[in-house]
Parts: sequence; structure tokens; C-alpha cells
Amino acid sequence: MKLIVSKHPTRNKEALIDLKVAFQHFQKWDTYGIAFKLMDQRKVRLIDIQDAAWQVGIKPGVISMRRIDWRKGRTGVNL
Repeated sequence: MKLIVSKHPTRNKEALIDLKVAFQHFQKWDTYGIAFKLMDQRKVRLIDIQDAAWQVGIKPGVISMRRIDWRKGRTGVNL
């Protein structure tokens, strides 16, 4: 698998570690909850989540779809 690399890495190393650990112990919506809460807090970016997921075999497109599902569930609005 090829890693996704950004030109501007995330500076919050603790959040990246939390994200990586969450995906290493993947429990579908628990893991996505951790990831997307970190994203909502602006501690990680979507590409960081996609990279962590890719390392455990989850494609970036799946993460994008789950983000949409997550936002629909939180707002009750069809995006």
C-alpha cells in the first residue's frame, strides 16, 4: 500500500497518535467517532484520517463516505 503524503503535515502529534491507535484497534463507529471528533476540533485533517485508515487497509474513499454519514447523523440533514 502506498502512503498518502501531504505537503503540509499536521502539527498535533498527540492527535495523530490517538488517531493511529484508534485505527489499529478498529471498532467501526467508535473509531470513526474518535477520528471525526479530532477533525471537528481541527486537530487532524481528512487526509490524516485517510492515511491512518489506509495503513489498516481501509480505502480513502470509504473514509470520505463515512465522513458524510457522520455529518448526516450529527445534523439530521441530507448533505
